Formats: sequence, structure tokens, C-alpha cells
Amino acid sequence: MISPNVTIMDNDQDVPQDTDDLDFIVVEVNRSSIESLSVGSTLTTLIQLSERADLTRTLRDGVCFMISGYDLDDRELYEIAEVKRYFIDLFTQWPFFIHFCSKPLGTLELMFLVCSEQIQKAQLPDGKVSLSLQIKEDFLEQQCTAIRSLNSFHSAFEAGEYSKFVYSRTEFLRE
Repeated sequence: MISPNVTIMDNDQDVPQDTDDLDFIVVEVNRSSIESLSVGSTLTTLIQLSERADLTRTLRDGVCFMISGYDLDDRELYEIAEVKRYFIDLFTQWPFFIHFCSKPLGTLELMFLVCSEQIQKAQLPDGKVSLSLQIKEDFLEQQCTAIRSLNSFHSAFEAGEYSKFVYSRTEFLRE
């Protein structure tokens, strides 16, 4: 088995120029940035991804967020108002999270939860918890429009692949 090549980015780093072997980028966001709503340095890192055609293709489904400083907090990240405000502000300014956030590692679903307007929990008979979320329609539309623009600018998708990609990224919202 081949280990993935992961680069961990703190908020003061530039994205590496040589990305041939890059599989994932982990963007670290700390609690003090979240509580002060300081999205600037994270935004600068993320803009680098969407400005480069090679990274738009390579890191589609390849960005994770490491949110630090909440380890001792009993709440889920999507229950913390400051976390929600931070990521909604960040993704309003950089509306490409549907394209870049890793679905296999759960980052995409977490970001949808964090950006949701309302979440309802239900306890299932098997002991699991079911989450139902509501996303503002204009926020979701902004994200989909941004992916279309990204595709037009960088040719990030093969013909016919765009619609399937967006559908697959948002299918759990329809479940």
C-alpha cells in the first residue's frame, strides 16, 4: 500500500510549488483564529489552491481542515457558534469547499454541518444518531456557481463530469 503524500499547512505557509506527488493538504485552523473571526491567513492559503489549475485538479477532494483547540470541549464542532461563523465567513469569501474538501475523510460532511442553518438530531433504534440539516439555498447556490466558474477557468473536469461531481458531493443532503 502506498502512503499518501500529505502536507500540513499552518496559516503562514505558501502552498508548495512542486505538487506532483501531493495527495492531501491539511489546513490547520486554531481556536484563537476562530474566536477572533480572523479568516485572513486561512483565506490566503485557500486562494492559492483555487488560483492554480494544477492544484484545482490535484486537490479536488484533497483538502482537510484540522481544527485545534477544542479537544476539551464536549460539544461537536458544528454545535459551536464561533466555528459556524468562522467557516460560513471563510466559505462565503472562498466558495470552493465543495470542490476541495475531502469526502472520504469526512471533511466535506463536517463543513456542510458547520455551515448548516439548522440541524436536527434523531436517535435511531440501533443507538446511532441521525442528523438532518438545512443549508441556506443561496449559500449552496453560491458554492455550485463557484465550482462552475472554477471548472470554466481551469478546465478541472472532463466533459460531462461536472454535473456528476456536484451531485455526488451533495447527495447526502438529499438523504
